[in-house]
Amino acid sequence: MVRFLVSFNEFDWLPQSSADAFFAGNGIEEMKNSRSRFTLAVMFVLSFLVGCSASNGPDLISTNGEVKWQNEPLKEGRITFRMLDAGGNVFSAPIEEGYFKIESLPGKMKVEIIASRLIPGKFDNSNGTPEPVGEMYIPARYNSRSELTYVVERGADSPVFELSTDEKKI
Repeated sequence: MVRFLVSFNEFDWLPQSSADAFFAGNGIEEMKNSRSRFTLAVMFVLSFLVGCSASNGPDLISTNGEVKWQNEPLKEGRITFRMLDAGGNVFSAPIEEGYFKIESLPGKMKVEIIASRLIPGKFDNSNGTPEPVGEMYIPARYNSRSELTYVVERGADSPVFELSTDEKKI
């Protein structure tokens, strides 16, 4: 069994920094006593609690909604709300089994919906190993060129976005 002897201050072997040398004897040593440590710890905890006790952030509104693709719940994807009013803020949330919950500021939003899926039997061999290839299958008119809108406000009805490949239906 090997035993190591450690002095009371196990960092005595470290070289003294120039800052330590400068402050030595200038009142900094009194921080080592337990009362000063306790006071410092209390001040740290209080400053943390004060800083975290109140929310100064914006008042977000939670919107629950539904997305259907070809009359069926969209299995998975992503929905984005882009503010059309001042600010242009962007909010995004996952779509799972046709449902989403997104938190955003109130106002009129451009709605963008994306989803991807693997193409069965198609692989990319460009890096030497076969990697499955995916596709974005939701038409651009629902995402990059979306004309879908929704007004976020307290008490509003839950939106249902029905998407299809039919050019006439939006």
